[in-house]
Amino acid sequence: MDNALAVYLPFYSEKGKISEDATQNKNDEKFVGNIKLVAGKFGSGIELDGQSYVGIPWSDSIDVVDESFSTEIWFKYTEKASAGSLIWGYAVGGGKPQFWIRSEPGSNRIRGLIHDGKSIIIMTKTPYNDGKWHHLALVRNSNGQDTLTVYIDGAVKDSQKGKIALVTKGQVFGIHLGQRVDGRNRYNGAFDEFRLWRRALDQDEIKILMTQGQALILAIHPTGHLTTTWGTIKNQ
Repeated sequence: MDNALAVYLPFYSEKGKISEDATQNKNDEKFVGNIKLVAGKFGSGIELDGQSYVGIPWSDSIDVVDESFSTEIWFKYTEKASAGSLIWGYAVGGGKPQFWIRSEPGSNRIRGLIHDGKSIIIMTKTPYNDGKWHHLALVRNSNGQDTLTVYIDGAVKDSQKGKIALVTKGQVFGIHLGQRVDGRNRYNGAFDEFRLWRRALDQDEIKILMTQGQALILAIHPTGHLTTTWGTIKNQ
């Protein structure tokens, strides 16, 4: 498995128990509230009822500091008005280092940012609240001038540049799926296949991961790094 893969929650079920983090980091999730096991994009997924969330506790392995990182998740929802947090990391409130991406159907968009007192903000032009599975990737490429890019179903929907330092300085929380880390912006819908990478995924990688998902990562787990396999996979 690629050593840059810091968290991988496949949400598959084994003997009635939802799986924990599949990486060597053991960033095992905490399920809070009424979370149901449902049919996912790959095998099973989870459904949140607007009062529940998944918490990933703070650990050094999810401390992305000022470096490149990527998050991925499959989501499906039909909410028409209320904002719902898809992924929220580290802190909340103006001026505090953090990153997040949430659905904002009332404003007809998905919006996200990285923040350290100033922000880089990205927005889509539709909320994707059609009740179908969609793959989301939020990628920070910290190479000189930062670039923050959001991909939906493998296509770039917005990309903005700026300069952001530490997004984890003075962190209070880890990462939440389904609500802000202060409990607001609760999401009502389904999730599958959450991953946090401590590097920037490129578009080709994202397209491969969204089509092969869990099977690809788990299949190469015994033999080593994901990064060494891309050339072979792309040529298949």
